[in-house]
Amino acid sequence: YFFVFTIPMATLLAVLLAFARLAHDNEITAMKTAGISFYQTLPSVALVTGLAWLIT
Repeated sequence: YFFVFTIPMATLLAVLLAFARLAHDNEITAMKTAGISFYQTLPSVALVTGLAWLIT
């Protein structure tokens, strides 16, 4: 029962921290310069979120 709340919250926190770190290090700007849109990075986030959803 504990993991039902812990895993989704941990996943949310991990995604937020990862994108905050990417923004802080200007990696998002580098990806945009390379021609990668923000929406092209979302399938990997959706995959991790989906796996966390399946686990719980």
